[in-house]
Amino acid sequence: MDDKPETKIKEIIDYIRSVKGIKDVRLLKDGEKRKIGLSEKDAEKLVLMGLMPGINYGIREALARSFTLAGITTEEFEWPIRGTVKFLYRGVVVGEEVRDNAELKQFKKDGDKVIGDSFVLFADKIRVCGLKNLNECTLIIDSLDLSWIREIPYTKYAVIGSPSPPTDLCIKKFLNIDNTGRLGSVLIGFEII
Repeated sequence: MDDKPETKIKEIIDYIRSVKGIKDVRLLKDGEKRKIGLSEKDAEKLVLMGLMPGINYGIREALARSFTLAGITTEEFEWPIRGTVKFLYRGVVVGEEVRDNAELKQFKKDGDKVIGDSFVLFADKIRVCGLKNLNECTLIIDSLDLSWIREIPYTKYAVIGSPSPPTDLCIKKFLNIDNTGRLGSVLIGFEII
């Protein structure tokens, strides 16, 4: 095995391309990382049309690593069932994205409010906290907890972030991806061992 970083990065990219739902992957240049970071920072200010502040920890962490890959995802990409997007009020999780239909039905049955088709507001936590308006919350987007991230060869501290819609467009532009289809994007940051 060649220990050159370029050889390791090629193997890392080959591994990530083999993951179900990943269409393409490319190593980002420093200038691209800066532009993506600025795009996400702007998007954080506009979370839910300016109703609340947001912090995309997943993207921030991916960009903070020495190496960051942009990945294009298809509809086959397997997202975590829950825990990626959360509403926090004074440090308490009062709402969370849930992608499991049975769990969503149970939340509705228990009296929790389901917004759209995947976001739950926990009625008991909202009552206990005394939350009156969602604009008192902060929207948090964590890194994606996916098992294959721990299997990427030659890496440590690997993390996957899911970008906001404007940053998704920015990433697709860097990769020359037409945005007319049903493709998404992720950032994968890591250190090489």
